Amino acid sequence: MTDHAVRALSPATGGRIETVELLAGPVLFAVGLAITYFIQDIGPLDRAKVQGFIGLPLMAIGPGLAGLAGRTREGRSRALLVIRATAAGIGMLAIWATAVSVTQVGCRPVTSAIDVLPDAAVAGLLAVITYGVAANAALRFAARGRPWGAVAIGAGSFVGLAAVSALVIVAALFPPLSCAPPN
Repeated sequence: MTDHAVRALSPATGGRIETVELLAGPVLFAVGLAITYFIQDIGPLDRAKVQGFIGLPLMAIGPGLAGLAGRTREGRSRALLVIRATAAGIGMLAIWATAVSVTQVGCRPVTSAIDVLPDAAVAGLLAVITYGVAANAALRFAARGRPWGAVAIGAGSFVGLAAVSALVIVAALFPPLSCAPPN
């Protein structure tokens, strides 16, 4: 036994890189989100192709890798903690981004971010559910010894839940109203 901390890359860890495993999912998600938001084009790829071919796949793989970090009994509680913290951070980011970017709710203009807060809370909750459910599904597959299944189910459920969440957000923020005055 040693009385000092064991370094992540030392032979005493069995070659495991626990910190890297725990942070791989959230970092890939953040990189995918940054590419989706900040990169306008890469060579012949316009913004939509960059988002679809690079940003979204990185974001989708993130929950799968986050769940995969909990494949061992010892790593499961840390992986759950990282998954929950990442989901909470994504939810806060979604609330903030929605509150500061929406300029009209229904037929009335928004004068303050507080006006959008209920709709922003829906967006944040859906973001938390999307990442959290996908990463927890991946964690369950990883705990059963199916690492590729964990990544696949994490990515697939993230894409499916993100699509449903996008439809709900659009329906909540932009209801089918006509803002034209009646005749």
